[in-house]
Amino acid sequence: MIEDIQVDTVVLANFEFYSCSPRRFQVLGSPTYPCQHWLLLGNFSAADSREEQVFNVTQPNMVRYLKFRFQTHHGTEHYWSLSLLRVYGQNQLDKFTTENAHRASLLERAKQAEAVPSA
Repeated sequence: MIEDIQVDTVVLANFEFYSCSPRRFQVLGSPTYPCQHWLLLGNFSAADSREEQVFNVTQPNMVRYLKFRFQTHHGTEHYWSLSLLRVYGQNQLDKFTTENAHRASLLERAKQAEAVPSA
């Protein structure tokens, strides 16, 4: 990727009819490359579907490089394919801005609650 991001979602799909689609896979990440150790971002299991499938990363980390390990696949075809792969997340600045906006809204709600007199 062009910069470090905190990966939060992975989307994949296989639209091919005459090939198998992935079943179990891992997503690993690293802030540097080459590296000695990859951070495990998640283990996922995909359905045998011709639609986009969304996977939420439960162990987000700031990474720039990703590695996908496709461990098993559906079906008995000789080939398996992957038609679409998307990764979503936030860079440091976006994450900081989002967190600050959330804190500001919580502070504003607290101030409004204090301003309302109780009966």
